[in-house]
Amino acid sequence: PLMSLHLYGCQTPDPRTDRTTTNHGITGDARIFDLLHGEIQTTDGGVFYALPTDRINAILPGKYGDAETTRVHHSQMLSRIDRIVAARPDLAGEFRLTASLLMNHLYRSRSADEIAA
Repeated sequence: PLMSLHLYGCQTPDPRTDRTTTNHGITGDARIFDLLHGEIQTTDGGVFYALPTDRINAILPGKYGDAETTRVHHSQMLSRIDRIVAARPDLAGEFRLTASLLMNHLYRSRSADEIAA
């Protein structure tokens, strides 16, 4: 089983007026946890794997997940990249290195599981 927690909000407290203000929509100031690079990406433009760098507002230090969480993350991220490249073949070069890293991680973890079995 897989559980994914998504928290959305679009209001921020304004300390000057003691009121809340609406920011950039439901995914405004969202955080994407990138387990491949061990970082947290902040964005106002939707919560998706492999966002274009111009859609990332900031990159913060993050953490790496346990083996199963990382495997699911990498698999889903690779699937998103495959869909992007299928729709936009001209972007294949942009995603080549990331896709290769993901595949290497997935293959390495699968091989370790096979050895342990």
